[in-house]
Amino acid sequence: MLSATAKDDAAEILIVSIGKGEHSEGGFYKKAYVYLCVQLTHDGSAEEPWTVNQDECPPKIVKYLAVPREAALVNLGDINYTSPALEQKG
Repeated sequence: MLSATAKDDAAEILIVSIGKGEHSEGGFYKKAYVYLCVQLTHDGSAEEPWTVNQDECPPKIVKYLAVPREAALVNLGDINYTSPALEQKG
């Protein structure tokens, strides 16, 4: 989690997510990293789910802290997973 803010009943959370894949075949070993930053927002109403959008990753996070140098930025729309918790209402 990079940041979290709350005002009145509304909330915003910015997270960075990093994925790693590994593959070994014979004498060869490969790994790959991907990352993205996601903004979660909620207006505080019980009827509405969290809104999930891709956001810009802060440059200092990408360059110095969390993201491996060889990582590639991916798009949120390319990820084929939706948490059931984000779709619950009420």
